[in-house]
Amino acid sequence: MYARVTNTKCDPARLDEMVALIDEIKPRVKSLPGLLDAYSVWRANGECVVMAIYESQSAAEAAAPQIQAIWGELADLLVAPPSAETYDQVEHMTG
Repeated sequence: MYARVTNTKCDPARLDEMVALIDEIKPRVKSLPGLLDAYSVWRANGECVVMAIYESQSAAEAAAPQIQAIWGELADLLVAPPSAETYDQVEHMTG
């Protein structure tokens, strides 16, 4: 497995809009080939983290253009650009 963790910051006054947009994009995210799971978390101050787990590094790399397009749709709500880190070792701890 392979992980991409992306940090950004949303305008805190627009968190409700962010949540609504996340609901809209869920089907597109779920349909990404090789994506096993994804979570989006945020704080009241607008700090956001998205964690995506993929079958492999190649699956994550293949999904990158679609992910960039989704971030582009969220750009008006962000006050900091997304910054991604990747991890090549993932262990599922609850299953």
